[in-house]
Amino acid sequence: MDPRLRWAERVLGGFRHMRVLELGPLEGMHSYMLEHGGAREILAIEAHPRAFLRCLCVKEMLGLQRVRFGFGDFRSYLEENPERYSLIVASGVLYHQRDPWRLLELMGLRSDRIFLWTHYYDHARIREQAHLRQRFQPPFRRRFGDVLVEGAVQSYGEALQIPGFCGGTAAQSVWLTRRSIVALLWSYGFRKIRSGYHEADHPNGPALAIVAGK
Repeated sequence: MDPRLRWAERVLGGFRHMRVLELGPLEGMHSYMLEHGGAREILAIEAHPRAFLRCLCVKEMLGLQRVRFGFGDFRSYLEENPERYSLIVASGVLYHQRDPWRLLELMGLRSDRIFLWTHYYDHARIREQAHLRQRFQPPFRRRFGDVLVEGAVQSYGEALQIPGFCGGTAAQSVWLTRRSIVALLWSYGFRKIRSGYHEADHPNGPALAIVAGK
């Protein structure tokens, strides 16, 4: 079982009786953990056909009763559906977004508690690794309201041609700095922010987990 979600469960005081929205379940492991943690209802939305089929297989093989897998764009769902959830789980999806600030804002509109695991942009760390360095454009700074956001655009390149690719649905995405992610969460009303599983030397780029609440 994923220790990052176990950590989030401890920080949150458990998942019991929660209505959970999961963004990008991939193969359904977190969905399984959420159900067995006592969540009342889990809606997990996956955009990649192969990953969605894996989720359906996991649901049948493990007999999941309180998980519903949806196929489609979770961004569209968040934009168009005003439902609110006890918790939003977004593991491995923020760094695949072209405008991650908007995804954080949408999550803040739909829930008072979120769990994130994401890679983030650290110029010095990424410059040290050739396989990462070549994917990124020069870093940028942009202001969103009172928040100065820093990050860089990355390109998937040839990875898009790999049959098992499960990244973003566009050719490029934006990685935000760790400080920018926290600042945006704060600006969207999350005043209780805890981080864990900080992996500055992760082979695919610096990463960390965040539990944020209002």
